[in-house]
Amino acid sequence: MKYTAQDFKSNQEVRWCPGCGDHSVLASLQRPLPQVAEDLGYSMERFVFVPVSAAPRVCPTI
Repeated sequence: MKYTAQDFKSNQEVRWCPGCGDHSVLASLQRPLPQVAEDLGYSMERFVFVPVSAAPRVCPTI
């Protein structure tokens, strides 16, 4: 199946402070995942994100 970055986005609200760098971290994760999934032949269910430090707010949005 061919995925898009939208497939790796969640309907969960992102609640970071404006100007926080976490928005760009989240986008930098979501952007390449469709190509990685295609290259490896993985379904999106094979991707797992483990929260570390402030990352718990990233995981529900992927």
